[in-house]
Amino acid sequence: MLFAVAPLFAQRVSGTVSDETGQPVPGANVVVKGTTNGVVTDLNGKYSITPGDLNKDILVFSFIGTLAQEIPVKGQTTINVVLQSEN
Repeated sequence: MLFAVAPLFAQRVSGTVSDETGQPVPGANVVVKGTTNGVVTDLNGKYSITPGDLNKDILVFSFIGTLAQEIPVKGQTTINVVLQSEN
């Protein structure tokens, strides 16, 4: 019975968002591209989000003063991102 129920649970993607110096970025936005499904990183730059399709969705990472990054999930459950300054 457990095997029949397991596919109903969506897999989460989690990770850490940091800056070029390796410092965590609290308050960075993480959004599933083309949706309103998004989260904000915590004080340690950590996030956790459930995309609709773990194989097709793209996560968009952004923060004021940095270049946004779009990263395809491609089945990954951990994605760590380094945001680059706009300068």
